Amino acid sequence: MEAWAQQGSFPRVAFVCIATGDVREARQSCKTFGARLHLHSVLNGYCEAQPRRGQLGCSGFIVLEQNAHVVLPATPSFLQHGPNAHRWVERWLATVPQLAAAPMQLGTALAAPSALAPVPSSTSCETCTMSGSAACAQGSRSNGSIDLRPPASVGHEEMDSEHAACTQALGTALQQPCRKTLQLAYGQLYSHFAHEEKLMTAKAFGGQGSLSGFQSHCQHHAWILGLLLKVRREAQASGLHEEEVMPQAVPVLQETFRAFHSHAEQYDALYAGSL
Repeated sequence: MEAWAQQGSFPRVAFVCIATGDVREARQSCKTFGARLHLHSVLNGYCEAQPRRGQLGCSGFIVLEQNAHVVLPATPSFLQHGPNAHRWVERWLATVPQLAAAPMQLGTALAAPSALAPVPSSTSCETCTMSGSAACAQGSRSNGSIDLRPPASVGHEEMDSEHAACTQALGTALQQPCRKTLQLAYGQLYSHFAHEEKLMTAKAFGGQGSLSGFQSHCQHHAWILGLLLKVRREAQASGLHEEEVMPQAVPVLQETFRAFHSHAEQYDALYAGSL
């Protein structure tokens, strides 16, 4: 949302992040999100009273008119669709004629789409240089290519070590995509996520319930594993030798790699000093 607000692509849309729950906790969540996500153009605040409607942003955005009428109770979930959920929002906002007309009076109705357009399917990375047996060239994030370095430290030695091991396993799978490396990458991520969730449960980090940070954290783990599980099943059904190269697995592996790094930097960084 911060990127959308800064870019100015939707000047007639206000992007809002509101923390709810216990006032003291909501106030702290507001400060934490504002600092960690660098929210400057997004309206970032908290509710002193429990709202009638709410959900985590990673489960989809709520779209309201100026008079607070609900246009869309939830856009596609990031936890289910990853970055494609955000592309859906961009596409939909660009098709709403009232957002292109000026001025829009208070109470003007925004029509929700009669049939929601499908979430865009995953596509291969156009900026990642591939060569040989589908090996992914190393490079910096600044130029859009895959960076095979581990995520930045999250302030927990064990988790940092496991992040490095997961990064190495995914990197190996990218460089040599086959049944064997896919299995090793899946096993490494599965083991890490299970360990991390155990630590979070022991420290009661993220709270409980459908709107808890812990719940959304676990759901994002499941989504990342789902990416690998799908391509792993396809590999098993292919009948290929376990070390036979599968170039068709590269786009999903790229998406998984980026999702894992993004998860570590945006989600795991939140428990720094708490586990």
